[in-house]
Amino acid sequence: MTVIKKARAHHPRDIVIRPAVRADAKVLAQLVHELHAEQNAHTVKFSQATAKRDVLADGAPVQALIAELDGSVVAFAFFIPAYDSARGAAGLSITDFYVTNAGRAKSVGHPMLAGCAAFARQQNARFLWWTSKAWDVVAHDLYRKLGVTEEPVMAHHLSGEKFNTLANEGAAFLR
Repeated sequence: MTVIKKARAHHPRDIVIRPAVRADAKVLAQLVHELHAEQNAHTVKFSQATAKRDVLADGAPVQALIAELDGSVVAFAFFIPAYDSARGAAGLSITDFYVTNAGRAKSVGHPMLAGCAAFARQQNARFLWWTSKAWDVVAHDLYRKLGVTEEPVMAHHLSGEKFNTLANEGAAFLR
């Protein structure tokens, strides 16, 4: 009989969660590609240059946290500002959240989300908002254990030529 030991969840002090810095551009690009490969996204244009421009530059529109475990980066989260008029409060929207298989094996997801909440609070945010794919039941289980409120939503995305067409139309209305 083969005995399989469950991986020991690391104590939170073993996990370092910190803002990403320019030296993290390569690992961020790698992890973004891993995330989208798991989600069967066929075209991913995120690169080290994109990370340096959109995430890691002073005044970049996106902020990032990474989690390190035993010296290796095992998770990341990207944030943008959010506002909820129903709550009358500013918050952060997590646009991407990913934990590697190695991080999942060591239960890094919960501490990473806790770090995201602490980071948001440091910025005077009063909530976090994020979405997940309907099929990602493992993530849903983690989120439910945190006590999230689930709200059915339908996400909409407009890009490429259709975005440009609408933007060209809208330009006539901007003053």
